[in-house]
Amino acid sequence: HRARLFNELEAALSDQDSRERSSRQIRQLIRRLPAHSEESRALGELAELLARPADAAPVPGLFSRLGGAFTSGLGRHVGKLKSRREEERRWEDSLQSRLAEHWPASEEWPDDDALHRLCTGAAILAHVVRLDGAIDPGESEALDRALIGQWGLSASAARLATELVLDETAGGLDLHLLLREFQRVTTEDERTRFLAAVFTVAASDGRASYDEIEEIRRIGRGLLLSHQHFISAKLSVPGEKRET
Repeated sequence: HRARLFNELEAALSDQDSRERSSRQIRQLIRRLPAHSEESRALGELAELLARPADAAPVPGLFSRLGGAFTSGLGRHVGKLKSRREEERRWEDSLQSRLAEHWPASEEWPDDDALHRLCTGAAILAHVVRLDGAIDPGESEALDRALIGQWGLSASAARLATELVLDETAGGLDLHLLLREFQRVTTEDERTRFLAAVFTVAASDGRASYDEIEEIRRIGRGLLLSHQHFISAKLSVPGEKRET
């Protein structure tokens, strides 16, 4: 099965444009891997191969060596991913339990799917609030409004959710897992509206900084939204409230 996949990969990279774009993406990936690891070395070899002209002589066995280099590393990465997923589940279970304990009696309790979207989305917004290392009152209030606008919560339910999610995320969470999960359980239209809310929250302490805007760009990519979606969300915030 692995041999078939490598053959398909070689065939897909037969034209020069695909090879050059793939080489650039691989070099970006290398920067996220531990230096001098087997994986980064193997990917470096692959990037160099792809940078060569498509009609250049092939390097015998490179794709097989690439697979071998990832065999040992894959187990380590899978173990870390499993541990992070378990941490995320424990965190969300704790947040849901606290929400249920204090939920306003006049407010209808969300179903399981809606509650999962609320917890995951609120955690992403809390991540944005914490980017500058402090929680401004304006940011907390903006998070309230975002929860009201995105999920139709009452003011009291939104205030409760904001307080609890900021408390539960104080130790930090894996943003990559949050984005992947939120993307999985929402539609593109929901994610587009959500990205605009992220910008509003970032600008609620007076101005969205350059670092915040770049982090929102990362969030947009993690939600599988296009650059145009990102620009539209950015323009929803007045120019004087964001750095260019």
